Amino acid sequence: MGSAPGCALSPLRLLQFVRSLYETLGLRLCLMLLSVFFGLKGLLDSVTLESLLPLFRELGFDGVAYQRTLAIALTPYALKGFIGSVSDSWPLGGFHKKHYMLLANVVGLCCAAALLLLPQQLQRSSIVYVGLLFCGIHLHIATADLLCEGVYCKLVRSKPQIGAKLVAFLSFCNSMGHLVGKTLVGPISDKYGTKPLLCMTVPLVLQTLLPISLNFLGEPRADPAAPRCCCCCSSSSSSCSAAAAAAPIAGVRSRRGVFIVAALTSFCACVGLVLTLQPWKGWALVFTCFVLLLLGSAALLLLQQQLALCALFFFADRVLHLTISGAVNFFYIAPPSCVPSGPQFDYTYFCTYTALVGAIGCWVGIFAFQKWLKSWSAHKIFWLTNSVRIAAALFDYVMVRRLNLLLGIPDKLMFLLGDSIVYHLLLTLACMTSSLTIARSCPARLEATVYAIVSGVTSLGSTCSKMLGAVAIELAQIRMQEQQPGGCDFANLPNLILLSQCLLPVACIPLAYLMLPREPLNAPVPAPQRRGRKA
Repeated sequence: MGSAPGCALSPLRLLQFVRSLYETLGLRLCLMLLSVFFGLKGLLDSVTLESLLPLFRELGFDGVAYQRTLAIALTPYALKGFIGSVSDSWPLGGFHKKHYMLLANVVGLCCAAALLLLPQQLQRSSIVYVGLLFCGIHLHIATADLLCEGVYCKLVRSKPQIGAKLVAFLSFCNSMGHLVGKTLVGPISDKYGTKPLLCMTVPLVLQTLLPISLNFLGEPRADPAAPRCCCCCSSSSSSCSAAAAAAPIAGVRSRRGVFIVAALTSFCACVGLVLTLQPWKGWALVFTCFVLLLLGSAALLLLQQQLALCALFFFADRVLHLTISGAVNFFYIAPPSCVPSGPQFDYTYFCTYTALVGAIGCWVGIFAFQKWLKSWSAHKIFWLTNSVRIAAALFDYVMVRRLNLLLGIPDKLMFLLGDSIVYHLLLTLACMTSSLTIARSCPARLEATVYAIVSGVTSLGSTCSKMLGAVAIELAQIRMQEQQPGGCDFANLPNLILLSQCLLPVACIPLAYLMLPREPLNAPVPAPQRRGRKA
């Protein structure tokens, strides 16, 4: 009876689960992880990102400005590989993690406080200022997330029996934080505007300051006499002589290659940050091609071949799913004076109710992966997810064309079936497949850094997608403000949806066949593949 599935969620089992974590991690580390994964990565992340749309409506900015600001805000996630490499190589104030997290916390706190001082009206040129404030907050989130991951990765390696429980606990904290944040954003935005939400960011940023300062991570002070083994150093240098004696030459070169790719990814992210608000429309395409050429060459030369191909596929997958949420979201929440026959969703429905239904989609995705897809290969799963995602994009097309009303399907039901359930289900499948694929391709002893680099490359792909999408919205001459000459105009949005969400993503299907591994995800890990060049 105790092993029956129905007992898995019993209070007794839950109490045993919590007690085992407490006994293994200790109270201080549990509180630190809860503060980061629920408070920052979950709650603060969702409050800041979900409040950006109503904030820009209040400030009188359109969807293009919203989308470009979103690209600026999420830039720090493309810097994670570089942040991780630097913190591992150069301790700050005697610690590899504590003071880097503390410095990012102070930056985030200053930016959150500055958001409270925003005037009611801003010039369009000021959106870069708003974007940088959100960028500072997400620098804090990205840094804390990355460096905490390093701590629990070491813990999982030393105590593998706690690994599954710890990952489940952190995933639960993250998902619950997002759910709580989205539940708050909708009703508060509708009733009080975004000012209370901006006020919430200050205590949410502040709550990590004390546990970081008191070293709840339990990080030991770095030994100044120990040789510093930098990822980018030469194996013949005196500072790396101990590491060179202990590790193979190929391992040292692998570390150097990982560091170089991390630095190039961060460089591209910084260039993208500078170029985001440039007036010339062609720069987004030029920048995307530049990133693909630079990072593609570096990854194929410096990383293991399979790892490089996976990272490049995840970049291409994000770019080819062109982001036009700035136009689509504005259509869904447009008032009657802008779109007389539109859905006219309020924020409570658009943010909160859809988040609750989206959580169901995530849980269904987790169940489906564990039940049926874990024995599939990565390229087959991405064939499936991309094919279904292309079909699901037709939900947006049907709604923008108002065809669902002709079929007798209400807007709210149509939106829940497409954007809420199907999208989150597919996103969950893609994320789980990506994580397992990278885990199977990681070089030994570089797991955390490689995860950060692949995350950075993927985030950079999302940034390029948002940049290209903003340009596409402008070229389609979509107008989202009533005060613009000619008023609101979404006439070309259906064609843009077909191009960006249906036609371009078709290219991901053959790319998955060519670039992703074909062995089942639950098969034994193959022997390390040869790098793109000889060591």
